[in-house]
Amino acid sequence: MVFNDTTNKNGLIQECETWLFGSDYGAISGNSSMLLTFTRLLNYGLDVTVGEILKTDGKWQYDDSNNTDLPIATTTLTAGLQNYTLDLSHLKIHGVDVLDSEGNYQPLKQIDYREIRQTRQSDTEFFETDGMPIYYDVVGDQLKLYPAPSADDVTTTAGLRVVFQRQPDYFSSTDTSVEVGIPRMFHDLPALFACNKYAKANSLGDKARELDNELAIRKQDIKNFLIIKNYTQKKS
Repeated sequence: MVFNDTTNKNGLIQECETWLFGSDYGAISGNSSMLLTFTRLLNYGLDVTVGEILKTDGKWQYDDSNNTDLPIATTTLTAGLQNYTLDLSHLKIHGVDVLDSEGNYQPLKQIDYREIRQTRQSDTEFFETDGMPIYYDVVGDQLKLYPAPSADDVTTTAGLRVVFQRQPDYFSSTDTSVEVGIPRMFHDLPALFACNKYAKANSLGDKARELDNELAIRKQDIKNFLIIKNYTQKKS
């Protein structure tokens, strides 16, 4: 499903017009103010949909199909530098690797501040001598390496590699043929979430309850789909 299809009436905007305005096509697409409002609501709906997917995905990691690259980032390591700033669009960190002095990426183990405290050391004393990083911790937008890398143990260029999940590709009000970057059977979900929020904000009680019921069914559909998908991948 595309964002806005005024010709074939097969877009997210038209789905919202069907739910809220009795297929009065143009109630949103033909009104610049409403189009801006529903662009915002649909981006909200996309966020909530992706959140539902992230709750249940396992072996299969979701990534918006509009992206043209893989969710893998590399950056330069600096000898003696422990903290590296993450892109806030990274919703989940799946793995962190460091390039050793022989040019091979070595996976790091995630550690939490509480686990460090259990060693009876503060985070400032934990692996305080620079060397080959073994652990990483994520604090806010900071990725902390333990120990900090030493020039003798790592390759600095593209020395830090992060595998992540990122935020969806958001819509603009001027979009038309841009597709929803989630599995096709769930393309209508951002519209359902958008319509539900609009209905509640505008005291459309009956419509909000109808949408609540529909969303409960569709959320379960997500869980069932991903359970089957993950099970199939595990067997293969």
